[in-house]
Amino acid sequence: MKKLINNIGNENYKITNGLGRSNFNLNVSLEKLIKLLGHPSIVGSGDNKVQVEWVYHKEDGKVAFSIYDYKSNTPIHNIRNWHVGSKSMYSENLLVELKKLGFNVLDEIQKYNK
Repeated sequence: MKKLINNIGNENYKITNGLGRSNFNLNVSLEKLIKLLGHPSIVGSGDNKVQVEWVYHKEDGKVAFSIYDYKSNTPIHNIRNWHVGSKSMYSENLLVELKKLGFNVLDEIQKYNK
């Protein structure tokens, strides 16, 4: 997986339309996300539902998954619950990718029960 090059300040938020919430949430700080993932791919969603988002894509350029806040009234530096969204990745593959990015399975990756 490759991270989308930072596209801060433009309309590229539309590339993640259609992603659904996966079976995982991340319990980490914004500082930890920036340490592991670098700066967000997208700042602002245009519809004010997402403040920041990291987007990863497959070799074919299609979006594989993203990590984002969603409809949070909490200041961005205080958020500890981040959504992981995907359209086509199986949970097992997504878990592998999250571990490769450096997230700890025991205390940072949480199973989301729908």
